[in-house]
Amino acid sequence: MSKTEAQKQRLTLNREQFMSVIHPWCYGKDEGWASLVDRWLGDDVEFAAKSSKARANRGKDGTHGQGNRNHWGFKAMKEDKLKRPLSDMESWKMACERSDRRAG
Repeated sequence: MSKTEAQKQRLTLNREQFMSVIHPWCYGKDEGWASLVDRWLGDDVEFAAKSSKARANRGKDGTHGQGNRNHWGFKAMKEDKLKRPLSDMESWKMACERSDRRAG
């Protein structure tokens, strides 16, 4: 089963189940494994607070959608895709939008 299939079925483990299956690279490091499990399950209060704050600051639309391209590379790619010239401002606006807008 893939991770996406498990997420669709909302399958999850509780703390005891995670703690019973320790990865080989974590043997002898029970405290480290426990802290990772707490983060995954949302029991690490400090980490959860930072994650919540970061999520709120991110906004719903993201900060940009141009990947690792600079302005001119992104503009050229969009002009090729749209088959028309773009102004710098129009290209900048497109770079500031996400192409896969997520709900929420």
